[in-house]
Amino acid sequence: MKVNLTQTQLSLEPGSVLALTDAAGVALHCEAGRLWLTTPDQPGDHILDAGMSFPVTGRGKLVLEAMEASRLSMQRPARTTEHLIPQTPSLIWAES
Repeated sequence: MKVNLTQTQLSLEPGSVLALTDAAGVALHCEAGRLWLTTPDQPGDHILDAGMSFPVTGRGKLVLEAMEASRLSMQRPARTTEHLIPQTPSLIWAES
């Protein structure tokens, strides 16, 4: 499934896994719950509690898992140049 990440909100059940590719520049924000994420572009894993954000950098690849019922918002900053072709990052939903 491909999702346009200009601005998206997702509700995740505990144990739900989400893999993002081509998401460089997207800002992740944990609206509620707790999320675990890892990316090959940064050392270590990251925990996002409600109210915390994570900027996706590098190649834009990451995996996250809902540690409890969670709500995640994703937003890509608006492009300032109209002639650029928007890139739609790939979103893969995986059942755990």
